[in-house]
Amino acid sequence: MSEEKKKKTITIRNIDEELYAKASALARSIGETVGEVINEALRVFLSLAEGSYELVQKMREGVETTLKTVVVGDLDELTVSKSDLESVEGRVRFRNIKKLIFDNTVDLETFNKKVHSIVFVNEVVIPKNIAKLKALTKMKFVKKVTYSE
Repeated sequence: MSEEKKKKTITIRNIDEELYAKASALARSIGETVGEVINEALRVFLSLAEGSYELVQKMREGVETTLKTVVVGDLDELTVSKSDLESVEGRVRFRNIKKLIFDNTVDLETFNKKVHSIVFVNEVVIPKNIAKLKALTKMKFVKKVTYSE
């Protein structure tokens, strides 16, 4: 195949509309087409899975189980306390939540130890004892970060 890769128009059914909208927004923000962003995502996915049945099995079972992380998401609003975080074995990945609130019992040490990541959240509310920039290191695709009252 030549340097210019062969391209084809393909229709894929049952794509999650919200994921597509987020991929589209990401593509616009970096000056790429949605197709280019999806192609890159597929390249990354395939490079991880290529030649490794064991890796594919772990992905099917859920990498979260292997890494002792729990995924919490697909919610409109969630308030989390220090005891909530401590009750989970491993770390927590928060994803696809409209409003995520960490109450005032959550301290920096617990936040760092128990929160793996916060992704695709419209608004995150953190206690004043957690520095915003420190908290931001765990966040991707978050629209707004505020301190609790």
